[in-house]
Amino acid sequence: IISRMSVEDRVGQLFMVTFPGKEIGPGSYIAELVQKYRVGGVLLRAENGNFSNGPNTPRQVAELTNTLQRLAFTASWEVTGTIPYTTPRTAVNAPPYIPLFIAVNQEGDGYPYTELRGGMTPLPSSMALGATWNEENAEEIGRIVGRELRALGINMLLGPCLVVLDTPRPGMKGELGVRTLGGDPYWVGK
Repeated sequence: IISRMSVEDRVGQLFMVTFPGKEIGPGSYIAELVQKYRVGGVLLRAENGNFSNGPNTPRQVAELTNTLQRLAFTASWEVTGTIPYTTPRTAVNAPPYIPLFIAVNQEGDGYPYTELRGGMTPLPSSMALGATWNEENAEEIGRIVGRELRALGINMLLGPCLVVLDTPRPGMKGELGVRTLGGDPYWVGK
């Protein structure tokens, strides 16, 4: 697949971008990035206004991800002429369709580390999960998150942190608080 891509398209695949708002129609900022520059991924953020958390959050996000993937699909067939390609695009040598990575931060414990909250299963913090000392609990949470995100069209999860914190330092800059699974490298790894 990579060998069939232009240099410009390969470079575009290296980028994961954010964008403001929910507008993803023709002429929007994100449509330009996906179709003209062929970015490889998009990070969805509530603070960017990509969706609002409420009862219909899953529907909003599913519609958004479907539209983003449709933009990427149509970009693989359209000859836009906006980038000076080394080889002109035609129907025969159009770049292959590569689905976007669509990412979200979904670590647990609600705001600010869990982007999708409305209409989703509430998730425990990493610290609460680590305090159970039960791998099966972590696996079950992973299954729940994976199933829900897949249903929404999200194919990349950012988080949870797998940091080993053996000496908590409350109040210091960079403190992870409840975002760490524990202080034992073996159990955090499990």
